Amino acid sequence: MQKKNDVKVIIRAGKKIYVVFGIIWSVPLICGMLVLYKDPLVWQFPVVIALMTTFCFFWLRFFKIELSDDGILYRTLWNLGRSKSLAFTEISKVEIKIGIFKYSDRFKPTVRLDLYPNRSVKKPPIVINMKVFAERDLKTFFDLLGSKGIRVPR
Repeated sequence: MQKKNDVKVIIRAGKKIYVVFGIIWSVPLICGMLVLYKDPLVWQFPVVIALMTTFCFFWLRFFKIELSDDGILYRTLWNLGRSKSLAFTEISKVEIKIGIFKYSDRFKPTVRLDLYPNRSVKKPPIVINMKVFAERDLKTFFDLLGSKGIRVPR
């Protein structure tokens, strides 16, 4: 769909989400280090917490939206590093959804942006997890969609 040289905007996970995950995982890590200080034989707990913290930051690093002149590319870790892409001309509808509306929504992000392609394209919709991106970056993304004639409900 697009070449590397025509990428206009790259959006990654926001700094705020890294801080939140850092605070959440620092509490058990500090507790584990205190336990390790008291009893050096109990090293498994802090190691497991450190590995989980590393995995969370690795997971956040994989979130990426690339916007070019002709389309959108979205990548997450759960797609095994593969990207989902849609050209702007292929997008038929955009919805912001918050919550769970049907059974299959339990496995999707609770705050998400759904990009539905035209039926003729025969591609699945792109579901973008909005919680991990900074609000400023999402506003840029929505403005760019608007400039391409795609209405985003706010």
